[in-house]
Amino acid sequence: MLAFSLLALGCTPQTPDPSRLRVDPQPLAEGLREAVRADDPAAWQQWLDPQSGQAVDNTRLFDNLTMLQVSAIEPTGRQRSVAAGSATVEMTVTWTVPGWQGERTTPLWWLVTGAGSELLLLGPAPDDGAWTAPLWVRQPVVAATDGQVAVLAADDPGPWLAAAAEIPDTDGPMLITVAANSDLFAQFTGRDQVAAVTLPTDDGLQIVVNPGQTRQLSALGRGVLISHEAVHVATDSPHTGAPLWAEEGYAEFVAQLQWPQARTEMDRSLAQTLRTAEASSLSGLPGDADFSGAAAGAAYGRALLAWRVIGEPDAEQVYRRISQGEPGDTALSAVGLTESELADRVDTAAAELADD
Repeated sequence: MLAFSLLALGCTPQTPDPSRLRVDPQPLAEGLREAVRADDPAAWQQWLDPQSGQAVDNTRLFDNLTMLQVSAIEPTGRQRSVAAGSATVEMTVTWTVPGWQGERTTPLWWLVTGAGSELLLLGPAPDDGAWTAPLWVRQPVVAATDGQVAVLAADDPGPWLAAAAEIPDTDGPMLITVAANSDLFAQFTGRDQVAAVTLPTDDGLQIVVNPGQTRQLSALGRGVLISHEAVHVATDSPHTGAPLWAEEGYAEFVAQLQWPQARTEMDRSLAQTLRTAEASSLSGLPGDADFSGAAAGAAYGRALLAWRVIGEPDAEQVYRRISQGEPGDTALSAVGLTESELADRVDTAAAELADD
């Protein structure tokens, strides 16, 4: 789920009360959809409340929706009152990007005003604890695609698309969103000091990149990072409940196999991390809590070392068994190990690497 690449060391909406709301968003949905599909700013403006105070947000939303090639905007029937004369209504947006083999249906909450069927759009509803707006509502986006992969970024998606293009098999459509800045990344993901995260969102898994942690990455570093995250997508790791040492270590192990030229630099960085005072607090297999805070780098490194001990060709089988809920000892029995024995061998490997 989280990505702390060794090269990068450096809500559910509230249920509406039908008795309080009597709005029909269907005409508004149809008008917005037709304006977007026709790329007609004047038609879009006709459905906006001129007093909304969200001109910038609404212009950005129109620009992004036209870029995303919307095929449908449909009310879901869910509504929430906000104040006299206004409400939020949920409408899904079905979209793709030209050249992408994927499609998403994203639920959005829209702030509207008016009565009955005579609704006007005030703008995207603000984040209020009941929902979280996708990044393509919050920031300008430019898209780049290559078959299975789509990248949405505030400026140049090209470097990230190039990194994803090196993955041998993306195992289905994959979406990568690069946040415009670190603050937006933190607001959207709830994380800060990580390079990227694979999130389960309302419209499916999404890789979200933190520009503050990745700005200085080389092409090789971006490749390792996206390969790591692609493993989380392919294995649906946010939904498995596997321990983080298994999830994160396996993702880093596969990324290293895909980018063998990165191993020397990664080992050098890992060795330095293992020599720190924070690293001395860890031993054996790291616990989930170890993947945040000062010792996070060492936790990722130890998780990687665990999968090096397991090694090819058994790693895939062992990870599959752990991700399906088997106890560690049971899954590791396939390679003649117990968790305790694996922990001891990780300690040995970490000590040897730190001494190099």
